[in-house]
Amino acid sequence: MSAGSHVPVLHIRRRGPRSAIPARASAAPRADSRKDVQVGAMKACFGLLLLCCAGFVTAFAQEAPDINVFSFADTSCAEWTRSQGNEQWRAIYGAWFRGFVSGYNFGNSGNQVPLDKMPDPAKLALYIDKFCRENPAQPFIGAAIPLVQEIREFRIGVPAPKQ
Repeated sequence: MSAGSHVPVLHIRRRGPRSAIPARASAAPRADSRKDVQVGAMKACFGLLLLCCAGFVTAFAQEAPDINVFSFADTSCAEWTRSQGNEQWRAIYGAWFRGFVSGYNFGNSGNQVPLDKMPDPAKLALYIDKFCRENPAQPFIGAAIPLVQEIREFRIGVPAPKQ
């Protein structure tokens, strides 16, 4: 801007008696008017920021989504416990978990589970054991979602599964 130029200020009259706010004929900005506009703009920006934050929080505070999962006939934690010592079934269950994580990676290319973060079969079994101790009424395959949440590149909390 050149020296001597000014930013036009819009003067808005409030509704009510005419005597409440005198009319201004001057186009020259007043110092207090400029300050009022700046304060108003700051309030508007702050309000917009709060609105955006509320939307962001709402997006992440939703319940865990219902997901269609293809798995086994019996996915109870009791079945997982019964499979202890059966290397064949544990290998099948482990392959299912690796497939689930691979499917997650396919659908979430921007936030993948790195190859080196997937637990080995023994650590995966311990993870599922712990999940079933803490959630005995849940299916053992329910451990897949919190597992992904813990080992993916960017950790974003998602609510616990519905009881």
